[in-house]
Amino acid sequence: MIYEQLLDLIGQDELEETIALLLDFVSKRYARFSPEVYLISGRFSQVEKEKRQNTIPRSDYNLEINSIRKSLLEIINSLEGLGEENFKRKKEEKEIIAQIQELENRYFQCRKRAKSIQSNPTRLREKNEITRELSQIFIDYPELIQNYFGTNNEGIISGIANRYKRLPELPGIDFFESISKGDLGNFTKCCIANALAEILYSGQLRMGDDNRISKILDDLYPNSYQTVRLSITRVSAELDYFSGNMLT
Repeated sequence: MIYEQLLDLIGQDELEETIALLLDFVSKRYARFSPEVYLISGRFSQVEKEKRQNTIPRSDYNLEINSIRKSLLEIINSLEGLGEENFKRKKEEKEIIAQIQELENRYFQCRKRAKSIQSNPTRLREKNEITRELSQIFIDYPELIQNYFGTNNEGIISGIANRYKRLPELPGIDFFESISKGDLGNFTKCCIANALAEILYSGQLRMGDDNRISKILDDLYPNSYQTVRLSITRVSAELDYFSGNMLT
């Protein structure tokens, strides 16, 4: 049982091996904690990198590692007593692609109906629902994101943006560079800006990433509604703050 294996590893303070086993588990099955596992893996990699580069104080490193260990224990404890039937096996890629296409069509129809709907919350509700469903697919099947680099499909873009908002990772910058332009819809631009904000706050930025994000924000700004411009401006200000700290 995976629970005993994980408990034994973390009991020996083998955090890297614990994370590797959990990643292998969630890569083969849906599990309700899969986003948390990927986030923990990213945090651990970043902290270990900072330790190797001597850019993190020992006290801060210990604090981060203790937090990661606590998060892993919470996930492991949630597995206690659960049988195989509690986890759903991953679907075949053909089935997933068909599900994505269905959600793409729903998003397209949602945009077509938008002008006939007077209430803003009503217009947004279905878009938000669709993007959440797409984001979960791209959390469970991150390898599929590569298929949509350069896409013009705003449902897909919004779904992937929501994925990087929920699970912020640096490869999101690569994706947003491939699709950023001024003629995207305002909902899509907001999704991208929110995702970039979460990537900033994840603490993963490397030298040069600030310039890349700044260029994406500049591409999104033209022809945007005022509220969208405010969101983009907010992220730009946060970027200035974080990039300033990176240089000090």
